[in-house]
Amino acid sequence: MISIGRVSSYARMARAIIRVLEKAGIPRYFSQYSNRIYDAWQHVILLAIRQLKDKSHRRFAEWLRSCRPLLRLLDLRRIPHYTTSQKFAARIP
Repeated sequence: MISIGRVSSYARMARAIIRVLEKAGIPRYFSQYSNRIYDAWQHVILLAIRQLKDKSHRRFAEWLRSCRPLLRLLDLRRIPHYTTSQKFAARIP
């Protein structure tokens, strides 16, 4: 299980990334035809935390199940499949 201190540090990191994305003017969705299940900001935050934790996409998706406060902060109603994260990472520079 995850300690509360670690979750709050991930939440702080997520908030900092959100501030940077807002200032940079990054759109939430890159296409008007997006299905809008997950936005680009959520993907960027999850990829940054995944890199910090040094986990594979599959292991990170499993770990994310136990991290409810972070899911609530990001307003994720369901956990993205690990291939969703892989595909997003392949699309961005």
